[in-house]
Amino acid sequence: MRPLTIDLDALSRALDSPDQLHYLDLLSGRIEPFDEALELQLLEEPDRYLAIEPWEPEIGYRLMQEFTQQVIHPLAYPQLQQALTGRRAARAFRHVLGSFPQLGAEWQSFERERHRELAEDWLEEQYLRAAAEPSLRKPPAAPVW
Repeated sequence: MRPLTIDLDALSRALDSPDQLHYLDLLSGRIEPFDEALELQLLEEPDRYLAIEPWEPEIGYRLMQEFTQQVIHPLAYPQLQQALTGRRAARAFRHVLGSFPQLGAEWQSFERERHRELAEDWLEEQYLRAAAEPSLRKPPAAPVW
């Protein structure tokens, strides 16, 4: 596998965009939405780009189920379970989370992390991997004696 510097959040958004086709630029690592300019590039350099097929809608539902199984709040858990059994489960799920702001924030963090993991899995299936992200933290200062 060869490493590419790829924005995993952008890749996960592309994978989660059923209405917009995206391509991965295998030279730069950028995620490009399909448009007329990219269409011309694809004709000129077809091997440079890899189509990003969106995830199946069931992925989102499975993530909501996975998250719900981790919820220990005695009021939220049954409401989330109920939301996932009805029609328009995603809408009902978000509606319930609106009543529990802390859980809503936890869901966003959970979803983002799981999407990144799924994006890394997709890259691996393509025999690619994201280059290690540079650390944004400064190394700890040497102790002053």
